[in-house]
Amino acid sequence: MYKCELKIMILQKGYKNVKAFSESCGVNANTLSSIMNGHRLPSFDSVYKICRTLDMRPDEIWKEQE
Repeated sequence: MYKCELKIMILQKGYKNVKAFSESCGVNANTLSSIMNGHRLPSFDSVYKICRTLDMRPDEIWKEQE
């Protein structure tokens, strides 16, 4: 199981909200919200865009829970 810390990372990187980050990374804001709320798993394409925009690795955003 993984915990999504995307919302925290978006704010730490200086984005004011999900919409601003969405416009920057090219992933739909509704999709991002669903990913952050755990209602949807991200596609590889979305993970790539998110990580590239935040300059982070996937394991820094989605942390494995014990």
